[in-house]
Amino acid sequence: MHARDELAHSSPGEAAWFESFDLEYAVADASLGGHVTLLRWPGLGRAWYWGSVVQAGALTVTLLETDILLGRPLELRASGIWADQACERPFVHWSYGLEAFALRLDHPDDALGAFRGERVPFGFELEWEAAGAPAPTAGGYSQEGRAHGVLLVGDERVELDGCGRRGHVWGVGIPPIRPGGRFCGPSGWADDAPAEVSGAAVVRLPAPVGMVVRRLLGRSASGGAGWVNLLERGE
Repeated sequence: MHARDELAHSSPGEAAWFESFDLEYAVADASLGGHVTLLRWPGLGRAWYWGSVVQAGALTVTLLETDILLGRPLELRASGIWADQACERPFVHWSYGLEAFALRLDHPDDALGAFRGERVPFGFELEWEAAGAPAPTAGGYSQEGRAHGVLLVGDERVELDGCGRRGHVWGVGIPPIRPGGRFCGPSGWADDAPAEVSGAAVVRLPAPVGMVVRRLLGRSASGGAGWVNLLERGE
């Protein structure tokens, strides 16, 4: 892997070719977590953005924009949304910004149906800093670290300081989000399954990916906090 792999890649011209930039984060007790997911289809001139915040005992807040014109590679501007993510130093430091509106859903699966909920302001200013080297995955790599900053959800301002894991993949016919569970605990990061689930975020990815993603925030039996990502074929 090279520093240039951190940036947006050039499309080979295939309509089905996509690139995914993903960040998931959680506090130590898994009472709060979220994710930022950007998909780019350069061959179609379009981008797709999904971001959610999950808090134990509260409703999931989700932002989903599925038809944004590509402008600058990692900055999105459309009606009701400005989103940006910047590589400050390859494999060391990224920053993320968002100003938008999202929906507070009665149930996470409402994102698969009518997608109705309470419209609320949603934004953040986040920093991610590496805690280890990137690891190869199918079609790209992932990297673990720390995430901190400020979340704005409705009229609530939340200070975040927790673990964060990035994923970056590109190509055709590969999962845009790493399946399985990855948890950050006192002894570091490990693959595991949740013993307690705090909440979930759900979405149906548009064609040509065409699958349903269920992201479960929780704690593992060993006390780690993190996410489990379940990928299902869409209808």
